[in-house]
Amino acid sequence: MLNLIVANAQSFGQSLPVAKLQGLYNVQGIIELAVVAESPFYVGANVFVLHIGDVAFDRYHQTDIDQKGSLRFIMSKEEYSLLQNGAAVFLSYGNLFDEQLPIAERNRIANESPDLCQYLGNFSKEKFKK
Repeated sequence: MLNLIVANAQSFGQSLPVAKLQGLYNVQGIIELAVVAESPFYVGANVFVLHIGDVAFDRYHQTDIDQKGSLRFIMSKEEYSLLQNGAAVFLSYGNLFDEQLPIAERNRIANESPDLCQYLGNFSKEKFKK
């Protein structure tokens, strides 16, 4: 079933630019985690989802300035408190997997379909603190 979803999503021509985690921001009590890319993030019929361990975020605001992209995923303090240091971070175009899916399977999806899912590294509250 997943392979069918990936094949269909690729046929729409949407793809992820190469992305990286930039930093955590506290904006009036709301925590935002920024993901940036050297090219814009294009949105079609789906949304971007940031997976940190077993927590997924699909609320974000997007800016594309000077042909560079930025997604700032929004989370409450309660959601932030659930995040574990060392948790694997993935960015996907669409919610491609259940949060209970083993990391090895998430990595397989990212390796086989980098236009739809990317591994961004491991989460660290200290590293990304702004």
